[in-house]
Amino acid sequence: MSRQRAETGRAAAVLGLGSLGASLALALKGSARFATVAGWDPDFDVVRQAQKSAVADRYPGNAPDAARGAAAVFLAVTADEMGATLTAIAPHLSPGTVVCSLDESHERAGRLAAGILPDSVSFVAAHPVLRDLPAPLAPPSSALFRGGVMCLSPAAGAHPDAVAYLAGLAEALEMEAFFVNAREHDAFFAGIGRLPSVLAAAYVRLVTREKSWPELGRIAGGEFRQIASLADVEPWREQPALDGSRDHLVRWLDGLVTELNTLRDALQDGQVPKDFYATASDAVLKWKHDRALPGVASDLPRPSPLPRRRFGW
Repeated sequence: MSRQRAETGRAAAVLGLGSLGASLALALKGSARFATVAGWDPDFDVVRQAQKSAVADRYPGNAPDAARGAAAVFLAVTADEMGATLTAIAPHLSPGTVVCSLDESHERAGRLAAGILPDSVSFVAAHPVLRDLPAPLAPPSSALFRGGVMCLSPAAGAHPDAVAYLAGLAEALEMEAFFVNAREHDAFFAGIGRLPSVLAAAYVRLVTREKSWPELGRIAGGEFRQIASLADVEPWREQPALDGSRDHLVRWLDGLVTELNTLRDALQDGQVPKDFYATASDAVLKWKHDRALPGVASDLPRPSPLPRRRFGW
């Protein structure tokens, strides 16, 4: 144990030990910021797998025991489990604890937290946007977060010290901290993170329903495999996410329909857009270039001028 871990005596808890949660627990464990890291998951088989990878220091049998006494609690459970988990841990949180959800929907997480958590804790909705998605069945890795972006949407009552600490933690994980309003985050992610899998699923549904699919399937190669991989998801996880982002997705789908209708009309009229692929290729190259540059430093939310409770760390 490092000197810093020994001096602070702080504990962290990660609730939900799937691919993301297990990798986060492992990263926290190796960050030298906490004396102990507790890991819990409602699925015993998931916990057992996490134990094999030694992602945490201890594995309590329930969420309250994992969260009790923790300075920071990270929720990596599914959307369906979020409310029940928050309800279970709320009475056991110490004053000043920072609770951080890792749910893709910041609006939903914020609403749940506002109705369940006590005023004595700070809540921040976080979404780690990974540079590269992990391979299926890949072991937990603290390097999973390297080069990614940590989107942070602090609740109105979150203590500035708690927010600053999470920004520092993102930096320790080699991520860029990106502060964004919860609704804005969800609107952004619906288009940039959710829409690709929706389009891939719609495309796969279209071609596989064709009467000639047996023949089509025989000649489907790398191009089809590449887009089909975006639709090869866990339905039990993605279906609730689709429902949760429906309002924001409608706007993006409206824009897509307009784009496709414009292309269809041009093709029908024999006026194929000469820059159709060129404009997209240029946009991708510019994105890659800009993404490789350091992000602009984001200002932390300003502390309220009113007296605030002390951050409990």
